[in-house]
Formats: sequence, C-alpha cells, structure tokens
Amino acid sequence: DKVGVFRHELGHVIGARHEQIRSEAPLACQGEDVTGTLNITPYDPKSVMHYFCGGMGSIKLEITDVDRNGMQAVYGAPKN
Repeated sequence: DKVGVFRHELGHVIGARHEQIRSEAPLACQGEDVTGTLNITPYDPKSVMHYFCGGMGSIKLEITDVDRNGMQAVYGAPKN
C-alpha cells in the first residue's frame, strides 16, 4: 500500500522509530538497535510504524489511536 508506506515514512520524519523493535513484539520482528529509544505509548502491534512480521502489523500501515496519542504527547494536540 503506497499510501501506507508514505504514512510510515512520515512517521520517521517526525521522529518515530519502528514499533517492532520493542521487547513486547514477536522475537521474529526484533533485532534493531534500541539505543536512544523512548517508549511513549504501550506497545501497538497495529501501529503505522510496525512492520508486517511475526503475525503482527498491517500491510495497510494505518495510523492508530495509539499512534495519535503518542504524537500528541510529543507535539501537542491539533489546534483546530
């Protein structure tokens, strides 16, 4: 899903890391360096930032409520 990949890449632009690197993710998905990461929200297996691996993630890469809550915790709620 090209739009989903675009959403995922925009997540990187605003500072989000891959969700599947967290300890709660399936072992098959882990392996990236977690140095400097900060968990703002609970683990979200459907996050736009989660690869489709280990039976988790979504090929649509949609933004979840947990994703929204995390970004609002960092950047604040929308003004409108």
